[in-house]
This record gives sequence, structure tokens and C-alpha cells, in this order.
Amino acid sequence: MFVKIRKTGNSKSLTVPKSFNMPDNIKMSVRKDKDGSIIYTPVSDSKNPFEGKWFNKKIKQDDISKNLKLSDKEWS
Repeated sequence: MFVKIRKTGNSKSLTVPKSFNMPDNIKMSVRKDKDGSIIYTPVSDSKNPFEGKWFNKKIKQDDISKNLKLSDKEWS
């Protein structure tokens, strides 16, 4: 498979074939190797692991003190 570099305004662009099944609007890191190869790698916009939709999940919290059995020695 071949693609052509096309002029787009003041830049040049490469197309991604539909058969690659790449999602729209993803951020890519790009670098050029010594041999002229151009390497694109998807990157995450977020550096914070707590960002995203994780908070939409229902979180169940158990009360562990219900099953706790303390001996008298622990209170003396």
C-alpha cells in the first residue's frame, strides 16, 4: 500500500488508510528516523491517571468494622 505526501496550506500531510481502523481525533507523537522513516505513535492527552470516566462506575464500600471481633486485651 502506498500513500502520497500532499501539501495542505503551509504543511504537508499523509493520509491514514481506512483499513487501519484508526479512531478520529487522536493525538499522535511523530518522529523521523535517521533513515527517513516517519514513525507515528498514539499518545494520551492526560498525564493524570485519575482523569477520565472512572468516576462514573458505581463504587461499593463495605463496612469492615461489622465483622471485627476485639478481645479485651486490645483495650487494656
